[in-house]
Amino acid sequence: MDTHTRIKSTRFLTAATTFALAALILPMGLTGASAQTLPVTITVNSATVNQDGTATIVYTVSCSEPTTITQATLEVKQSSGKWGSKQISGSDSTFDIQCDQSGTQISETVVANTGFFTSGRAALFITVHGCTEFECGSFFFQEAIRLRR
Repeated sequence: MDTHTRIKSTRFLTAATTFALAALILPMGLTGASAQTLPVTITVNSATVNQDGTATIVYTVSCSEPTTITQATLEVKQSSGKWGSKQISGSDSTFDIQCDQSGTQISETVVANTGFFTSGRAALFITVHGCTEFECGSFFFQEAIRLRR
C-alpha cells in the first residue's frame, strides 16, 4: 500500500468514525441546547428615528398561553454610505415581561454602536427567551422595517 492510498484510507476511516459517533450522540441529545418554540407573536407598531440619531422601536408581544419572557433582545441594523458600505447597528434588551393573549407593548430605544441611525430601510431582529408553565424556549423574529422621523 503506497502513501497516497494510506492517506485516502485514513481519511475514510476518520470520516466513518466521526459519522458513527455522531449517530450515537444525536439520539441522546448531547448536541447542545435545542430551543423550543415559544407561543409568541410579535407585531411592530412603529419604528422612529429620534433627533439624536437613536431609533425607538415599539412592538407588541402576544402569547397564546401565559408566558414569562425572561429577556427580549432587539437589534436594528442599517446600511449607509456609498453603496451601503457602512453598517450601523445597535441593540437593547428588556427583562421579565409577563405575556398573554392580550399582548404587552414594549418600547426600546437603540443607540447605534458607531455613527447614528437615519430615516430609511433597516433590518429588525428580536430574540425572545422565556418560559410557559411547562417548558422554556426561544422565539426569533426578523423583519425589514422603515425608520421614520
